[in-house]
Amino acid sequence: DEDEEEEQTLTSSAQRSKPAPPSSVQADPEIRRAAASPAPPPRRDPPPALARARDPLNPDCPPVQADAYKDLAQDRIVVVAFVGRWDRLSILLRYLARDLRSNGGVVDRIIFAQWQHTKEDFKKMQQWAGNYPGVVEFRDYTTSKWGRPKVGADPDKNRMVRLYKDLTEAHTYYVKIDDDVVYLAPHAIANVVRERKRGRCLFVSGNVVNHAIMSSVHQDSGAHRGFGPPRRLEGGQRRRLGNWVKHGEVNIHQEFAIKRHPASECVANRWDCAALVHESFLDRMSDNTSCIFNFGWFDFNRMGYREHSYTHGSPEVNK
Repeated sequence: DEDEEEEQTLTSSAQRSKPAPPSSVQADPEIRRAAASPAPPPRRDPPPALARARDPLNPDCPPVQADAYKDLAQDRIVVVAFVGRWDRLSILLRYLARDLRSNGGVVDRIIFAQWQHTKEDFKKMQQWAGNYPGVVEFRDYTTSKWGRPKVGADPDKNRMVRLYKDLTEAHTYYVKIDDDVVYLAPHAIANVVRERKRGRCLFVSGNVVNHAIMSSVHQDSGAHRGFGPPRRLEGGQRRRLGNWVKHGEVNIHQEFAIKRHPASECVANRWDCAALVHESFLDRMSDNTSCIFNFGWFDFNRMGYREHSYTHGSPEVNK
């Protein structure tokens, strides 16, 4: 259920980080030489930045480079945002505004695909859209108009089907973003479009932190650090509020193991797993190691892995 989704963070799958040099954090001890041999020159420890750059779990991430997007100047790029829970959307909109073509970005237009919202949320969305006349379009795909999905029903009457079938503009790249994305890396939208233009994939996904499938990839690459929830218990359950404790560089706790499955329980049903992922991301942003999340290019369908096959288990079915 979308109301239960945790906030997510988006970086670009098309971004590629340079591989770190071979691991060599600490040099081997010097071999003692015979007394008659000349004394070796004193060993100098590598600068801290260089030492960290050689640590694959703590890469020294390069600074973000400016991008004029000259290669995308003639391309029409439209963001389709599933809206609108304002408490989340209000964060995403800061990044969408940054990436508008009129502000030096690449986005020509934004479609607000209305999925679920209150009257107050809708009013706030209209007020924000008023700041960008001619850029934002509202399309109603709420259950009040389309009803709830039913197994065996005509697909053309399914609001999700209609949403995608309505994206018919020629020579246009559509980038779909959920309203619970609360961070967009610089150039993320541009790099997703660039990968699509290369023609190697029918669909290109962004590199999403706290994503149902990608979380296991991030976990296996060591991006998630060893954070633990607050020790204090309240009513037999961990408190959702409170400072999490960092106890290691890598998450190896079995309680927070993320299985390679789009509906892994640790991702789909547990807020504390999402908290660990976000604590890790924020911690890495603070010490400039967040590029460890960038795995480059990854084909989830190459061998038809069973663990990546999707089984629809939404509570919305037949309601």
